[in-house]
Amino acid sequence: PQINVCKPNTSISKLTTIHYSFSFKITMVSNEPKQPDWPINVFVFKPEDDVQKIKDTIKPTEDPITHYEFNGQKMQTHNSDHHFSTKRYALLFAPGEYKDCKFEVGYYVQMAGLGKTVTGEGAVKFTGEESGPFVPALNKDMPVTKGGSIAQDNSGLCLDTFWRMAENFSSEKTQWAVSQAAPLRRVHASKQLMFGDGAAYSSGGFVANAKADGECNYAANQQWYTRAVELNGNVGGGAWSTVFSGCIGNVPAEGPSGQGDLVVTIEETPKVRMEKPYIVMTESGDYELHIPKATTEETTG
Repeated sequence: PQINVCKPNTSISKLTTIHYSFSFKITMVSNEPKQPDWPINVFVFKPEDDVQKIKDTIKPTEDPITHYEFNGQKMQTHNSDHHFSTKRYALLFAPGEYKDCKFEVGYYVQMAGLGKTVTGEGAVKFTGEESGPFVPALNKDMPVTKGGSIAQDNSGLCLDTFWRMAENFSSEKTQWAVSQAAPLRRVHASKQLMFGDGAAYSSGGFVANAKADGECNYAANQQWYTRAVELNGNVGGGAWSTVFSGCIGNVPAEGPSGQGDLVVTIEETPKVRMEKPYIVMTESGDYELHIPKATTEETTG
């Protein structure tokens, strides 16, 4: 395909201070138009869409629901039945505001905002405390067994919330109770980033190029890697190891934390950083692929 180079993007938002050498705008040949012919497993949502219809469309991609009773109360939980599914989905959100649009990100699902920025004009903004993508503990109906992986009754577990991702949006609160292979990138949470779900065991995760104005809680996660994040609120939780690379704000002190077995590792100024490319929808509705360059500057925030 023919590739047109867009003008340089520098300091694309207050959230991210990555510098871009350029962005690619793809002016495709007939089989690759600027308005891609997305396959049936790619869904593109717009702010004017009815919120309930958005959630109904996403529902089949979420982890299935199991109904159960706990202490005489009827409860429900997402389960891990899709763990080895062959289905794959992408949920793409055009720039704009989505109020009270809450949805679970299931196995093999990528959620991506299509904004050039994460805040302000041209951003994907989920408003309302119960809005935006989330991942909870799964299988909360499973009982505690001796030597098992369930911390307590009704806790479920996050040890297998793998193979999913979300990026490029702002929210008030985001719960991302995951383990490996489930990155969270390029986000702004104004009230809370929660990387666990109660007492549920979890085993590692990754967040990068983000801003947390409120609490950032690693809960019971065994290990977590946090890169280029501005931490403006209280930072707590974590079980064994938390690593902070190129972060600013309320970064915990390095070394043993005094909280159980938790040890904090800090790399204040990494030698180089490269962020993941991301797709942008322009005001005209065309699509661009923005490719950050590797940078040795502005490696925090």
